[in-house]
Amino acid sequence: MLGELRSHLEDGDVDCEIAAVLRSWKQDQRALHARFDRNHDGHIDSAEWQVAREAAEAFVRKKRPVTPARTTVIGQPVNGQPFVIAPLDSGQLVRREQWRAALYFCAGLAAMALFALTINHRDLLRKIVIEIARLQ
Repeated sequence: MLGELRSHLEDGDVDCEIAAVLRSWKQDQRALHARFDRNHDGHIDSAEWQVAREAAEAFVRKKRPVTPARTTVIGQPVNGQPFVIAPLDSGQLVRREQWRAALYFCAGLAAMALFALTINHRDLLRKIVIEIARLQ
């Protein structure tokens, strides 16, 4: 294969999921205070909020898959190199293409020789065509 292999993890945005969990927890202030207001002063201070954030992160990580999905893409290289998928290694592929190039070159030379022959003997060919047309 001549091309580019790109791979990335489908990990998603953990921070967005944590923020969504915290927003849902904030909807029920009574449960939020019961769970995280350690000093029972009726307010969530920064240390208590950090505990809430860690709990939300643990909740998100627990429900996520252990191994995130990996996406692998084979595609056209960005640097302009050719994109080839073949059952041959690069050496075999080069040899095959060299043989094909030589074959097409020889076919082109034969076509040019036939064309030159046709031009050189156009009077003879014209007489043959007229004779064939007259016979029909």
